[in-house]
Amino acid sequence: MASSPTTSTISIASIPPLPPTSSVGISLPHISIHLSSHIFTGSTTRTTSLVSTPPEVIVIESVLEEIQTSGIPINPFNLNIGSDEDEAPMTKGWFKLLTEMLNSLLDHSRVLFSSKWENIVTNHQATVEIRTFTNTKVIEESTWAAQVSDKKITEVVEKVLLLQNEVKEFMADFRTSLDKCTTDMN
Repeated sequence: MASSPTTSTISIASIPPLPPTSSVGISLPHISIHLSSHIFTGSTTRTTSLVSTPPEVIVIESVLEEIQTSGIPINPFNLNIGSDEDEAPMTKGWFKLLTEMLNSLLDHSRVLFSSKWENIVTNHQATVEIRTFTNTKVIEESTWAAQVSDKKITEVVEKVLLLQNEVKEFMADFRTSLDKCTTDMN
C-alpha cells in the first residue's frame, strides 16, 4: 500500500533591516525620523513543519455548487516536497532549486539596494550642503549689493536736491536780473 506523500508548509522569512550606512570623510548632521511603533518587532526564522491533514477551508455550499455547475474543473494544488516523482506538481529538487534562486535574488537585490541607497543619501546630503552654502552666499552678496545701492541712491538724491536748490536760486536771480533789465529799458 502506497503511503500518501507528506505535505509541509514553509513560512517566508522576513528581510532583515539594512546595515547602517558609513560616511566617507564628510561630516554631516544626522537626521532621523522616529516611528511611533517598530515595523519589525523581532526576527523570524525559517521553519518547516509536517502537516498530516490539509487545513479546513470554509466554502459556502451555494458558491461551491455554482462553481461545479459552471464547468470549471476544481483541481487543488498540493506541494509534495517529500516526493521525487516527476509527475508531482513540484518536486523536492525543483523546490530546492527555487529556494536557492530566490535566496540568491534576495541577497543580490539587498546588496544592490543597499549600495544604491548609500549613494543616493550621500549625493542628496552633498546637494543639500551645496545649495545651503550657495543660498547663504547669494543672500550675503545680495544684502551687501542692496546696502551699497541704497548708499549710492541716497548720495545721488542728496546731489539732485542740492542741484535743484541751485537751479531755484539761479532762476530767482535770473528773474531779478530780467526784471531789472526790463525796467531799465523802459
